[in-house]
This record gives sequence, C-alpha cells and structure tokens, in this order.
Amino acid sequence: MTTTAQKWIAELNTNILKMSTLVEESLRTTMAALVHKNGELAKRVAEQDLKIDALENRIRDDVVKTLALQQPVGGDLRFLISILHMINELERVGDSAVNVANRVRQIVEADEPESALLPELQEMGDLAERMLTQAINSFVKQDTGLARQVIGTDPQMDSLCAGVEDGMLTAIRAGTRMDGSRYHCTVIALNLERIGDQATNLAEEVVFLVEGQNIRHQQKEKLPSLQFAISPLIGLERHAEVANQCLGLARQGLERYLAGESQQVAEFALQVSQKEHEADAIKRNIRGHLPKGIIMPVDKFELFAFIKEQDKVADDAQTLMDWLSLMECRCADRAKTLLALFDKCSEAAQLLPRLVVEADNFFSNKSDRNRSRVKQVIYDIRQMEHEADALEMGLKHMIFKGTTDPILLHHQLTTIDIIGQIANHAENAADMMRAMVAK
Repeated sequence: MTTTAQKWIAELNTNILKMSTLVEESLRTTMAALVHKNGELAKRVAEQDLKIDALENRIRDDVVKTLALQQPVGGDLRFLISILHMINELERVGDSAVNVANRVRQIVEADEPESALLPELQEMGDLAERMLTQAINSFVKQDTGLARQVIGTDPQMDSLCAGVEDGMLTAIRAGTRMDGSRYHCTVIALNLERIGDQATNLAEEVVFLVEGQNIRHQQKEKLPSLQFAISPLIGLERHAEVANQCLGLARQGLERYLAGESQQVAEFALQVSQKEHEADAIKRNIRGHLPKGIIMPVDKFELFAFIKEQDKVADDAQTLMDWLSLMECRCADRAKTLLALFDKCSEAAQLLPRLVVEADNFFSNKSDRNRSRVKQVIYDIRQMEHEADALEMGLKHMIFKGTTDPILLHHQLTTIDIIGQIANHAENAADMMRAMVAK
C-alpha cells in the first residue's frame, strides 16, 4: 500500500476514535441528565449529536475516497468496510442517547411530584456505558476476547429491559394510574436496550476486523437464515407484514386515544415499540445475509433503499404513538376523519407484501406478465397515496378553520403529518421497487 494510503487510513483511525469519544460523552451526559433530572444536561446531548453526525459524514467521505483512489485489498479493505459499519452503529448510539435525553426533558418539564425513575434504568444505563466502552476498547486494542465479553453481556441487558416492559404491562392491566413519567421511563429502557444492541454490533464488527470471521446473527435462532441463492427478496415479505402489524396496533392505539382512554394508549404504544424492534431485527438479518460478489439480480443500494423506506412504515407507527402520548385528546370531534386518513394511508402500506411477492416472481423468470403485475401494484400504491394526500389536505384546512389554540393546532397538524408519512414511505418503497424492476 502506498504511503498516501497509509496516511489516509491512519487519519481514519484517528477520526473514528474521536467519534467514539464523542459518543461515549453523549451517553454519559444523557445518564447524568436522567439520574439528576437535569433538563440543561439533556439539551447538551442534542448539541453533541450534531458534532457526531458531522464527523460521521466526514469519515464516510474519507472511506469512499480511499476505496476509490487506492483500491485496497486484504486487511486494509476489511478495515475500511468495518469502519463504515462502525460509524453507522456509533451514530445510532448517539441517536438513541438523544431519544433518552428528549424523554428526560419531558419528565423534567412535566414536573410531576410523585414521579420516580425506575431503579432498573440506572442499572441499564451503567451496563450500556460499560458495554459501549468495552466495545470501543476492543477496537483500539484489537482484542476479540473483550469483544466477545460485550456480546455475552447483551442477554443481561435484554432481560433488564423485558423486566421494565413486563412491569408496565402488569400495572396497566391492574388498572394502576399511570403518570406520564412511567411511560417515558419505559421508552428510555427500550432505547438503552437498543444501545446495548448497538454496542454488541460494534463488538461483532471487531471480531470480523481482527479474525475475518462474520459472527453476526449466529445466536439469533428466532430469525430464519436467509438464503439469497434463490432470491434477494426473501425476508422482505415478512418485514412488510411486521410493519403492517405495527400499523394495526397503532390504529387500535389511535382509536383508544380518540376515546380518551390514555392507559390503553400506553399499552398499545409499548406493543408497537416491541413490534417495531422485531421489524428492525428482520431488516438487520436481511442486510447481514446479502450474497457476496455480483450474483444479485437487483442493485444492492436500491435494495437497501427499499428496505429503508419499508422500515420507515413501522417507524411511523411508533412515532405516532409517541407523539400522541404527549397531549391528551382534544380532537374527538374529528375522530372519524382522522381514522379515515389513517386507514387510507395504511391501505398503501398493506400492498407492500404483495409488491414483494410479485417482484420476487418477476426476478425468478423475468416475464413481461410478471413485470406488469409489479407495475400494477406500484400504480395502486401511488393512487392510494394521492387519495391520502387529498384527505390530509382537507383535514388540515378543517383544523385551521376550527382551532385557535396554537399548541393544539401544532399537535394536531403534526399528528396528521405523521399519519401522512405512512403512505409517503409506502410510495417511496414502491418507487425503489420500480427502479429495480426496470433494469
């Protein structure tokens, strides 16, 4: 390798360590804000995240430049590939820390005198910090033994999170009065568990970097191993089905919200969050089992874009439930119209499993008949998205005319926007599938 390439790789190594330090600081600040219920500390986390995002973009650009101009091989190529994966995981840790910090701010602003943090959160936070630090140290030291310790710790984090979830569900079913902070604490637990997963992913990447061995998904028996020798779309249908299950639960949660049943809303919000985690796991499994080389019948980046847009449907369901939890319902008079909008947007997303099946059939034999079937589903999704847009615009006009409270107006308009994104992301996914089929 040339001297220039060695210099570039050394700079990449330095920058990823800088990014790791920023992410560690962000998580520590988040936990300090949580423990002390300090809103000012929570605000700093969002500011720190901007620096993390900027450094991620810089590192990604440098990796692409090195790949394009130096064409590395062997260990150097594996290092660059690992760097791309690692900065993605580090950026996601930063995002999860921001999610926790936002919940801390809401707890502080609510100022509920009886609110108390769940004791498990301190333990989960300490464990998340330790897992992240060990994962980063395993990279610095190239220590696969330490990396495997991180991987072995993940079940402990999962168990703690499950305890928090079960506690909330038990309280809801027992009819216990739930203040807002309890729901926020449960969401915090889910984000801390996600940080544990991300630290585990970092550790798995270290094993790949040092040993050249891909150990991802080996112990996740609940997810089927995908064999792309048949089709790269295997698994996407299941992912689409889970995304639609998220929408089904969110729809029930929206009904309960419009009926003023806040406890039931919290229960459905938790179920949506759990189902969204399942969709994320399937997405990671699909990405982790893509074939090597050039044997894929579709463009890999277009396939990634399709998965991303389809996954956003599940994210929209979770975002909607989180948003509704911030304010009690004051729009029951518009319940019928809101539900009609949600149903129209969901209809577009409900066609995604069929789209995947028809596309899979097309890639199997490339017949014009199957191509036409794929294009028809795409057309149907677009048509439903256009109809949803018309409903969305009409509902916004109605709200502008009948609402004078600026806070309520903002909440209701944002609710409509979130629901509208369901159809938008379904249409975006359909557009990516059209691009794959067109080749």
